Amino acid sequence: MCHCQQLTIWEYALIAPDATLDDGLFDLVFIKKIKFYKYFVVAYNLMNGKIKRSSEAAHFKASELTITAASNLWHIDGEAVLIDSPVHIKVLPLTLHILSK
Repeated sequence: MCHCQQLTIWEYALIAPDATLDDGLFDLVFIKKIKFYKYFVVAYNLMNGKIKRSSEAAHFKASELTITAASNLWHIDGEAVLIDSPVHIKVLPLTLHILSK
């Protein structure tokens, strides 16, 4: 699972091209475990914003979710972190206020 706070990750992969920051929903994109030769098709679809059309991916929107994992080793923002499962995540709409000049 990849969490994005913007339309793209790595500056060019369009994981959730229809996502918006203010709708109060997560855009979840799950990519199935695929054979090596299908990586190129999935990568092409990611780069062109067509991953939702791929039979290798499933797209959902939700305001909260619970994740249960077989392992307690998670990869979060480039770091390995030990977290006990299940994890419940909920969107709190319009609660982050950013001050800037």
